[in-house]
Amino acid sequence: MTEIWEGWCRLMRKLVYTNSRNESIDLTKYVIVSDAASLFSRSWNSETSQNKLIGFSKKVATYSITLDVIGKDSTEKANHILNVLEKDVIFQKSGTLKCDDWYLKGYFVKSSTGNYVKFSNRITLKLTFTSDLNYWIKESLYIYRKNDEQTSDRGLGYAYDFPYDYLSPISSAILTNSNFMDSPFIMTIYGAVVNPKVIIGGHVYEVETTLDSNEYLIINAYDKTITKVKKNGERVNEFALRNKESYIFQKIAPGDNTVIINPLCNVDVVVMSERGEPEWT
Repeated sequence: MTEIWEGWCRLMRKLVYTNSRNESIDLTKYVIVSDAASLFSRSWNSETSQNKLIGFSKKVATYSITLDVIGKDSTEKANHILNVLEKDVIFQKSGTLKCDDWYLKGYFVKSSTGNYVKFSNRITLKLTFTSDLNYWIKESLYIYRKNDEQTSDRGLGYAYDFPYDYLSPISSAILTNSNFMDSPFIMTIYGAVVNPKVIIGGHVYEVETTLDSNEYLIINAYDKTITKVKKNGERVNEFALRNKESYIFQKIAPGDNTVIINPLCNVDVVVMSERGEPEWT
């Protein structure tokens, strides 16, 4: 068992599950993960016409994870794990499985138990996680500020711990998408500003709205939403105010992209890199 555990640690730094009620379990700290190799796999459906390949579509993904719960409190731990996992199915809201810096939303839909004898101090849980999403996602945060005095505001407006932070003054702003394909994004624009416009790689992202001080606008290209958050926390749908001549949810191209912000305001951009399976680390 020790050899399996050491091999897993070399393979992966962290495996965390957070359910839809924001309850988290760090599986690599909480128990021994003896088998999660299926996370590093993928499968596509091939589409054919007249005996020729014409495209591919992603299958509903299913992953198997085996946990060894060990200790005098193994039954208590196992009950806690299963309670956290089952709530998503009961409430029909997906949770988030995070593998190192990559995450996938879905459900733990099956569990079976082995190696369980009362008072044995060991329970083996064999779990099945499923998702209908096409890609694992890694989020990278890029921060752009009007002047050097504000460059200490790293991570302004975010409650998450992003794996990579890039901070640039607007006078020399570059956004580097390290993924090999176009990536969706979440852009946050902070007031006070009138008709905020951001140009990334020559593409215009603009909303004809007014943001007062302490208000901000979220353009979510993944969920296809545009939301203004007012001083009192009220959220307003601003989709109708988008610049309709330039597609507001255009994905960000791979490589270096020049960033122009007009009028000047503070902006955060989260680039959501997508892969069929998590990167090996």
